[in-house]
Amino acid sequence: MPTKYRCLALCIISTGILLSEVSDAAFFQPLPDAPFGTGDLFLTDVSADGSVAVGYVQLSLSEQEAIRYDNGVITRLGDLAGGLIQSQAFAVSDDGSVIVGRGLGASGSEAFRWENGVMTGLGDLPGGVFESAANAVSADGSVITGGSRSTAGLQGFRWENGTMTGIPGLAGGVNFSSIGLGISDDGSVIVGDSWNGSGFEAYRWENGVTTGLGIEFAPGLSSTASDTSDDGSVVVGATATSTGQQAMRWENGVMTSLGSLTPFVVNGGATAVSGDGSIVVGTSLDPFVFFGRSATIWNETDGLLRLGDFLANDLALNLDGWVLQTVEGISDDGTTLVGLGIDTVNLRQGSWIANISEEPEVVPEPGTVGLFVLGVLGIALYRRRR
Repeated sequence: MPTKYRCLALCIISTGILLSEVSDAAFFQPLPDAPFGTGDLFLTDVSADGSVAVGYVQLSLSEQEAIRYDNGVITRLGDLAGGLIQSQAFAVSDDGSVIVGRGLGASGSEAFRWENGVMTGLGDLPGGVFESAANAVSADGSVITGGSRSTAGLQGFRWENGTMTGIPGLAGGVNFSSIGLGISDDGSVIVGDSWNGSGFEAYRWENGVTTGLGIEFAPGLSSTASDTSDDGSVVVGATATSTGQQAMRWENGVMTSLGSLTPFVVNGGATAVSGDGSIVVGTSLDPFVFFGRSATIWNETDGLLRLGDFLANDLALNLDGWVLQTVEGISDDGTTLVGLGIDTVNLRQGSWIANISEEPEVVPEPGTVGLFVLGVLGIALYRRRR
């Protein structure tokens, strides 16, 4: 691999969009192409205050590079040494200084932690093929969760102080499989899903104990937990219901499905939750929009809504022909969102940033948005297994 690709924080490039300067009023902003690679930019998470986003840029059909997006500036994070450039950032600490994800090192695909310009591989669990990925990080960046291959199979892990520890799966079944997808601010609670003997079930891990959160409709189907509130008391994800898969919210031992956008096409899930657990965002199949998928937002008062409708109708924002397909990250206060959408005028896919504060603000015309490879919706085995 060329030396230039081994350099971490390889270069810093301005894109002309400033997150932190427009975060105090409502706006919708598609992102322009990155000025390197194919230009296709995909954001996967946003910091607690909404000022820093992370993700990756498509360099070619076979290569991606993890990036940090701060105050209108893209920082290239490089990759682990060895092989092609195939790094992707999946989560960021509260202050934006620590980034986690997966890269391609000499041993194979490996979870990484990036801080102060240095990307460090976290290793993997003993046994099995060498493979791991980091999906979530605690508020201060010291505790990480994700998935790794072990003797038992695909297994969730908790990493702290240089040590990766496997998370016990739910009891039952011959095929062991689990994954860590979300973590509380202090790193004491981890959520994800695990094989329970008849299907995948959302779990919550705390104090060494893995507890299944149930499946709303029937055993043998599935549920998953993708994120948790700051204190670990609220968990969001997806569950099977009598009509199909729906986004779910779990609190105080009770799992509640969040409904659907239409009564006859039900297939959705929650991807992230605000710090206090009151705002849930995600995605859903939607036959009434172009390309058939809508980003969603839920709160207890309004229920489940199309995010695009909420921005256009409630906040009077101009989406310029965009269909918002997924929300990938949300700030702690629930006002800054990042996700993926389609520009139906120019038939382009790309990432966007929105703020849902109450007062709309006029923002500059968006630059050209990069064309995404359709396969980008499935980010990685670990982050979006099913």
